[in-house]
Amino acid sequence: CTGDLVNSSSSTAEYNNADIAFDILDAANIPYSVVPGNHDMSMGTTLFPDYFGISRFAGKSWYGGSLDDYNTYSVFSVPGNDFLVINLQYSPGSTQPDWADNLLKAYPDHRGIVVQHNILNIDNSWNNQASYTALRDNPNLFMMVCGHMHSASDGAAYVAGTGTDGHTIHVIQADYQDMSS
Repeated sequence: CTGDLVNSSSSTAEYNNADIAFDILDAANIPYSVVPGNHDMSMGTTLFPDYFGISRFAGKSWYGGSLDDYNTYSVFSVPGNDFLVINLQYSPGSTQPDWADNLLKAYPDHRGIVVQHNILNIDNSWNNQASYTALRDNPNLFMMVCGHMHSASDGAAYVAGTGTDGHTIHVIQADYQDMSS
């Protein structure tokens, strides 16, 4: 999940609804991970750690660990490929990308995916390029995924980024919350 599990970070009712929805995945033992978006971390009280912090994922087979309740990682394998999924909080500072960089270097044989709420705009331009810039020297980073930006007619964006060694890093945005069905 690319963030904004709720609209109001202090709403128990909204977090209860999100919790019930993700409980379905838990009951079916389906691996997943979440990142907090701006609505999950807005000013004042946030209930994100209470519902989707470390305690929700500890003990799950795919859960790798965390920097804190807002920045986590998972590992999983499919035949022929090992993956590392790193979840970074909304608008991370320098600590979080440094932590992600260390993880990408610690798992050099895993294909790296970084999920962060705000990376692209719907016009395929950068909304927040800092994590991409800090991590693009890792040859195992092949994908970054985000949400955050949307309009009534669009919620997708794509940038074919280039790693420092010349490999392609696919930066993909999907956020269709304002589009009519």
